[in-house]
Amino acid sequence: MIYPLVGGVALLALMGYFTDQLVDSGEKLGWLACTIPLMVFGGLLAALAWWSSQARWLHLRVRDEGKQIKISLPLPLRPAAWLVRLARPWVPQFQETAVDELILSLDELDNDEGILVVQVDEGEGEQVQVYFG
Repeated sequence: MIYPLVGGVALLALMGYFTDQLVDSGEKLGWLACTIPLMVFGGLLAALAWWSSQARWLHLRVRDEGKQIKISLPLPLRPAAWLVRLARPWVPQFQETAVDELILSLDELDNDEGILVVQVDEGEGEQVQVYFG
């Protein structure tokens, strides 16, 4: 995650410098239409890289007859819980359960001890492993 963070900060700084030079010179202000979106993109890239280093990750490992699939995704748990609470009046299944509290409890797990692992072994060489940490 260090490369997107460094790249985002570098793009933000470089485009900030060019924007400052364009504004100070007062000439060719049409180039601001190029520098400002790139500066915003650099800031968003740096913020996303920082967030993903702090976020909980879902790891999925599937093995089937010599084939392996590995997927790792950062999970936005607090926004997900907020969306569940927002959708609760319109989704009857959410009214009877505490899905949002379950999502928030996953977010509060301790990093060292709170890794949730689900492992399923079925047949010869078939294995599914889901872990959250």
